[in-house]
Amino acid sequence: MEVAQIERGYARRQGDRDHQEDQFCISDQTYADKGYALYSVFDGHGTVLIVLDAYSKHSKDNMHSYILESPEFGGGDYGRALFQGFLQENQAMKEILEQRGEGRGGTTATVALVVDKHRLFVANVGDSRSVLARDEGSGLVPIRMSRDHNLKDPKEYERIAQLGVPAKGNRVYAPGHSLNMTRALGDFDFKAPYNQEKHDTVSAEPTVHSIDLSPQDKFLILASDGLWDQYSDQQALEEVARMRIGGAKAEEIADTLCKRAAEKRHADNTTVIGAAGAVCLVEAGDEALRAHNLHDSAHYALVPPQL
Repeated sequence: MEVAQIERGYARRQGDRDHQEDQFCISDQTYADKGYALYSVFDGHGTVLIVLDAYSKHSKDNMHSYILESPEFGGGDYGRALFQGFLQENQAMKEILEQRGEGRGGTTATVALVVDKHRLFVANVGDSRSVLARDEGSGLVPIRMSRDHNLKDPKEYERIAQLGVPAKGNRVYAPGHSLNMTRALGDFDFKAPYNQEKHDTVSAEPTVHSIDLSPQDKFLILASDGLWDQYSDQQALEEVARMRIGGAKAEEIADTLCKRAAEKRHADNTTVIGAAGAVCLVEAGDEALRAHNLHDSAHYALVPPQL
């Protein structure tokens, strides 16, 4: 099937936080001609005022170039292009850290890439999430296209335990500091050699999922955890579906989701993107859906989408 066009909208809200550390990037201007579009959400954390949002902003400004201008992307190895793009961005952050001495902090990264007008790739570190809405006839079913990297994930818990890293509750620890995720860009006090270990505790290696879109796939939501703290995957899909039935466009849908999440008590920064990137609505064609394993770790092992 071929996705003839993508309707997308985006929105941000600060919530109860003192500062806005969410960033996003949209690169879909050439979709009609070249058949690819890229949407990204970055949720910065742990920074101090002088470097506020430095990590998420750097990712927003640079990640898309690392991916789209890579030889892997040019050669059609899109999963590898995403994987290497994350590592390249992390290395760029490390070089800035060493040059400027700007230290603690990092960012989540969730990147959705539509290529060949029918294939969807999603790569992520951290807990910004991407969910695909599939119509099973009896209703919409969420397909998790990203992985929440924290100690609630058995594989992540096992990885951290094998490293012998202190962990309590849902947090991993470094001297004088803790973090509620197990993968992120930056956070070099959890990465070798700054953590005095041989291995990275908080890894920059993304999980990558891939899927061929079908007529049953109705829209994609890409959002920071400010949305997912307030909505389950299913609740978010149903909210979007109700607004679509009422005639709302992607921009309005993204804005409404952000607004409702930000109105909740103790609301975090919230970013939703359209193409569903903060909400990206995808028009589908007519081919059966096929899920492919994709890359998770430097060995580039494939992971099926989570039903």
